[in-house]
Amino acid sequence: MHKDGCTCAMCRATQHVPSHRREEFIQWPAAFDRMMEQDRAHQRQLAMIQQQQAMRTAQPPLVAPALTREMLGERYAPPRPTLPTADTMGPIRAWRLWEIENERLWSVSRRVEWKPGVPMQGAPGPYNDAGVYAVKDKAHKFAYSGDTVLGEVGLWGRVIEHALGFRAEYAYPIQLVHRPPSPMPGFPRPTAALRRLQVIADAYGIPLTVEETPC
Repeated sequence: MHKDGCTCAMCRATQHVPSHRREEFIQWPAAFDRMMEQDRAHQRQLAMIQQQQAMRTAQPPLVAPALTREMLGERYAPPRPTLPTADTMGPIRAWRLWEIENERLWSVSRRVEWKPGVPMQGAPGPYNDAGVYAVKDKAHKFAYSGDTVLGEVGLWGRVIEHALGFRAEYAYPIQLVHRPPSPMPGFPRPTAALRRLQVIADAYGIPLTVEETPC
């Protein structure tokens, strides 16, 4: 029989149990285990609710206006979506890699075509991984190879910032970058890739920038 002041392990573990029920849990450990598991589950649920409330009160994502005709030139300006009038900035300029197929730009991860004259659209949110992706650093090491091209992209609408880049609601290319290797002495500079990228840039109404790279 366990009395008040008992220091055994079971009595210490049941200090929060009313005294008239303590002996019941000591005699039936299975019932005591169930009660403790229910208490731990309740504590986990409270912690989850508190975390969700903290995320809801976090700073809202950035909102940037649409690209303008002055930025893209007279050949094309993407349609301007309806945006809030307060807390706006941008457009945000970032970098991304496109895959080339049939003289068009394609997303390398989800195989979606970027149609000329039509902004790419996503639905970024704090609880999903959606949106149009772009990185902050032009020198970012992309984990893709093949027939690809680097370019600058303008982001606007709902934009969520991450450590290395952004997820945006709207995006459209600003410029493409061609990095041909420098020719060896006595050899002509290859021009086929340059001509091809110029055709693509003209289709999207954006400039093509050539950057020299060592052999």
